[in-house]
Amino acid sequence: MKDNTDDANNIDGAGTKYFNDGFGNPNNADAVPDIGRYMETRPFNNKVIATEYDFNTELRAWNDRLSLITGQGLPQQRLSNALMGYNHRMANTPVPLHREYGGVTFITRPDFNLSEENISNSRRLSDMASQPRSSLDYSILAALDPDFELGFPDSSRTKNGQQKSRFGTPFLPDIPFDNLQAFIPLLSTQLMSLSGPPDNSVESWLSPEGLMREQWGVPDSIDEVNYGYSSSLSFNNTIGDPIMKLATVWLELMAGTKIGKFKPKIRNSIQRRVDFQSRAYTLRYDALGNILRFKVICVMWPTNNNAGAMANVDNTKPLQDIDSTITLSWQCIGARYADPAYMDSFNQSVQLCNPDMMPDPRYDPSDPKNEFTPIGLGNLRKLLPQELPYFNYYGYPHIDSWRRKLSWWVYQSDWDHVMKKMGFGK
Repeated sequence: MKDNTDDANNIDGAGTKYFNDGFGNPNNADAVPDIGRYMETRPFNNKVIATEYDFNTELRAWNDRLSLITGQGLPQQRLSNALMGYNHRMANTPVPLHREYGGVTFITRPDFNLSEENISNSRRLSDMASQPRSSLDYSILAALDPDFELGFPDSSRTKNGQQKSRFGTPFLPDIPFDNLQAFIPLLSTQLMSLSGPPDNSVESWLSPEGLMREQWGVPDSIDEVNYGYSSSLSFNNTIGDPIMKLATVWLELMAGTKIGKFKPKIRNSIQRRVDFQSRAYTLRYDALGNILRFKVICVMWPTNNNAGAMANVDNTKPLQDIDSTITLSWQCIGARYADPAYMDSFNQSVQLCNPDMMPDPRYDPSDPKNEFTPIGLGNLRKLLPQELPYFNYYGYPHIDSWRRKLSWWVYQSDWDHVMKKMGFGK
């Protein structure tokens, strides 16, 4: 029998010194620890505690012990255990599975030439341009041409007759499209599904079989997706039939430019830029904006408008809903996955249409301590995670390619307006 004096000096009944960590097993040495009973009796144990009792420290110690007993390793090493060693006890993995909680597909705007001359060469475009500026038709035309002549109060030509570049210039306030956006929000918000591009893959070369049917081989191609393929995009077609109208105008402008019905912009002709092509960036991220998956369809354009399918007639149903969903086929070329260079390309597209989102000259992206600072910081405000629900449908995105994180920026005037509606403003 040990007395309290021996126990305080870490000496057992046989005179042997032992280590007292303050977390002794209240049961016998062979018993499975009973943590519930132990926690009830621990404060009333007659043993002298070598160190001051701390419940949180003791709970962490028991958490480590229980995790080791079940073969799951130490809790603080669960992510690295699978990278460093083997699960030879076949225990259940404590590492959470990969889950994607949200995502947006950004489809860039083309650069068609919707000048008054080109519009006058098309019955459809002339009819759309004759609608009120607050109409859906005007919004579609404005989305397809950042220099849309009818969207500005002044002339589209300089005194020397040269066409003005309107990138970064807002449209008239009654036109329901933000010309500072580099992408088409209608396609992003109404997108239901997108058939992804091909996997990265390599072809293999195998030698002819030998006498013993032996072979050897080597990879015989590159792994990049640089070739063409087709992709299918399905959209919710909301009231007003906007998706079909957008696709129809897109198709007519492409085909009309091919046959000489429409003239491209001079800058696109000089720079040999194809004005009808677009690009799709798909981002999957968590609630804090950490990017989990990033893929790019490098070049794409629509090849149909679903008008034939929508012409079907079925009078046996009182309510026709066949046009509530529209599926468009797109010709695509090239794809990239998790490529930081294309994250920078994403940011450059945003900055081209909104110069306020250009990085401050003092911002050094190579320094991990620096966070992105836009040149228009005096007018822009970065949204906090808890503010994001209030500003759905607001803001301009930015990707930190070093941290792999998506952030949203809004103008201070918009922030004040929304927060006032929430009851937080003055």
